[in-house]
Amino acid sequence: MFRYIIFLVGFCISSFYYSQKITFRAVLNNKPLIFNSNTPFDGSYINVELFKLYVSNVEFTYKDGSSFKEKSSYHLIDLANSKDCELFISDAKKEIKQLSFDIGIDSATNYQGAKSGDLDPLKGMYWTWQSGYINFKIEGSSPLCSSSKNKFAFHIGGFQHPFNAIQHIVFDENSASDITVEIKLDDFFKSVQLD
Repeated sequence: MFRYIIFLVGFCISSFYYSQKITFRAVLNNKPLIFNSNTPFDGSYINVELFKLYVSNVEFTYKDGSSFKEKSSYHLIDLANSKDCELFISDAKKEIKQLSFDIGIDSATNYQGAKSGDLDPLKGMYWTWQSGYINFKIEGSSPLCSSSKNKFAFHIGGFQHPFNAIQHIVFDENSASDITVEIKLDDFFKSVQLD
């Protein structure tokens, strides 16, 4: 299984061969993140309790030059729930040259307001009609955080200029039977300065 690492502050680009299944996994210290447990980090620890993000506009470009773009492509990935970390794209039947997707929800969908399914506000990923959807949400605690009870909460979103937070990700060709996208949290936590 090939692994692809996304650095949340500078996405790394990798590649693959056709796979119908895409799995997302959170990683800290080069190991799969165990939720609701103290994970060593920067001389202390971090306890991640919640981590959700939206994956949208999934598109395959095939080696024969054709492409497939998933319709109504909005997936809420709940990394604390292994069943909600997998995407199955049923129409991709050829050898893939490139996979692309967005982390977040596009402006047009945000302007339409609250929706159903993975975009339902009851999923906890919607602010208001003016602010739109939360693209990326991570919550937990750490002694490195000086807030009350050492809690942290990062809710990242925004769709209007100059605060459009959507991130476009592209993986170029290689080969693998399944695609695993590892979201490397080390760089994220170092960049946000929990203290």
